[in-house]
Amino acid sequence: MELINSIFVLMGGLGLFFYGMGQFSEALQSASSDLVKKVLSKLTSNWVFSVMAGAGITMMVQSSSISTAMTVGLVNAGLLSLVQAVGIVFGANIGTTITGWIIAIKVSHLGLHMVGIGLFLSALKKYKKISVIGKVTFGLGLVFFGLETMSNVFKPLRTNEDFIANLYLFNADTMPSLLMTVAMGCLLTVVVQSSSAMLGITIALASTGTISFQTAVALVMGENIGTTITAILAAVGGNTNAKRVALGHVMFNASGTLVLIFFFHQWVGFIDWMIPSNPDLMLADGSKPHIAQHIATSHSMFNIFCTLLFTPFLTPFVAILCKIFPEPAFKEQTRLVHPDGVQIAPVLAIEEAYQELNRMADITRRIMSYTKDCIGKEERDPELKEKIHKYEDILDRIQAEILIFLNRVMQEHLTHEQTVRINTIIQVAADLENIGDYCRNLMKLRARLFDEPEHIQEQDFKVLEEFMEEACQNYAMIFEEIRDPESASAHHFDNSFNAFKQKTKRFRVDYLRKADDGKYSPLYDLSFADMIASMRKINGHCGAINRTLAHMLKNG
Repeated sequence: MELINSIFVLMGGLGLFFYGMGQFSEALQSASSDLVKKVLSKLTSNWVFSVMAGAGITMMVQSSSISTAMTVGLVNAGLLSLVQAVGIVFGANIGTTITGWIIAIKVSHLGLHMVGIGLFLSALKKYKKISVIGKVTFGLGLVFFGLETMSNVFKPLRTNEDFIANLYLFNADTMPSLLMTVAMGCLLTVVVQSSSAMLGITIALASTGTISFQTAVALVMGENIGTTITAILAAVGGNTNAKRVALGHVMFNASGTLVLIFFFHQWVGFIDWMIPSNPDLMLADGSKPHIAQHIATSHSMFNIFCTLLFTPFLTPFVAILCKIFPEPAFKEQTRLVHPDGVQIAPVLAIEEAYQELNRMADITRRIMSYTKDCIGKEERDPELKEKIHKYEDILDRIQAEILIFLNRVMQEHLTHEQTVRINTIIQVAADLENIGDYCRNLMKLRARLFDEPEHIQEQDFKVLEEFMEEACQNYAMIFEEIRDPESASAHHFDNSFNAFKQKTKRFRVDYLRKADDGKYSPLYDLSFADMIASMRKINGHCGAINRTLAHMLKNG
């Protein structure tokens, strides 16, 4: 009965830890969402910046698993190069070590106090910054209370003869026991799917004197391999580059662990030398006051060591990944996917979707350009027709993927700002897809005029070219607003939008009056009028995008 009670208390402590980490992560994401957006928007092929970005983003979301899953997703969507992605993964491993230092802070006994203070501050929603600080405090309080709960469960184990007898198999004194301990850390992390949770359990076990420092170090090394399961799951069904990133993450962590296994005792001695206190010093109550800092140091130094080991060989490392997963014979379609069973932070998921929206806007810009060229041609151009069809089909696919992806994200706990941003992405994606539809329609109407016995009149031809040129100029303004939403203004587009709208309306009325003469066939008149109407619709969707972005800037 006592064993069953201990298991339930342990599960309760772990649940509090998980929930606290979730609340802490959400609060940090809310506070740093603008910074995350800026970091992602400025990613370059420079591996140093990519490593720094990976470390920074992971510190903000408090999960290397989440940032790695995001990286795989961005690669799969074609929004990150392989070098950028590998650099982010390297940095994510460093960034996740901040969790160990948070856990190592000796304030576990203040967990409930922090929960109370945090709950009070978070209720002050009128004061946004104070409310965010309250949420951070509340989350941390739950983390510490969860650790304290788990520690209380582990304390009796240090005098349990059966547990001690089995513990000798995982004491990391010999090579077989070291390998078994590393494997155990890896396996448990794969099951729990959170290296942070396993690190918390390891620190709780060590702090209560249940396991030794070197056993804890071996477990941490295994946990670093186990955390790669998230990247593997995220890459399932992904493209070649996504698989390369996942494999790179596994090779990175596994290789670093393999190297340190051969120098394990020297590594433990090095960490012990870095922190001047004795990690296995035990107080009268059986606790080890210094071991948490030693474990956090070993976690940080392991990932820094791996990064220093691999970064000088980043180019050949990427080449090896490309050799293991060579380019397929066919050209792969990039996809925006949210893998089943893989958690992704809303702030990162929304930015991933917005990056894809940027790609959608660029494709729409190309379609507009091709449509303008198609209208200006005096003869049929099958190549232009094929390009417009191809890119409009891509727009349809991307819009569907964005909707499915964001539908999954909306199942998470979202802030008001995140909800506004998601609605903006969905609405802008719909307007871009509609612009693509009208471009395809323009191409069909222009093709119909080629079949008419009358050649298109020069004055009509000039009108079509002039209107399409204005439509392209208006879209160019919108394209820049999508790329930089901060520049969006509800009045920025008013003059151009209204001028174009009135111009097309006047021309349509005048043209229909002239068409009553019966000089041209009804099909010619209808096709020409419909082309003008389609351009006006394109302009209308540009205006809708402008208003949507301006609304997001004001409310999100």
